[in-house]
Amino acid sequence: MHGALPKALIVDTVIPDTIERFPWGDHMGMRQVAAVADAIDDAQTSLVFTNTRSQCEVWYQALLKARPEWAGLIALHHGSLDQEVRDGSNAV
Repeated sequence: MHGALPKALIVDTVIPDTIERFPWGDHMGMRQVAAVADAIDDAQTSLVFTNTRSQCEVWYQALLKARPEWAGLIALHHGSLDQEVRDGSNAV
């Protein structure tokens, strides 16, 4: 089987140093952007999971703002993306 190399899988959660009360509505966790970007820097590959499509898009933009050099290296994925985009097809 080609490409089937054993790989270590590390599942990590980035938790804030302090937990304060916050309203659950519209909470996006943006104060964690730097910590998440640092965690991504420490890994060769990463998947960042969010709860909603809008949160996915906000986090994508926040990570690009935090690390502009990642432009073209990171991508977002959610079920609302066009099928061709999700499949990686360049067909027009």
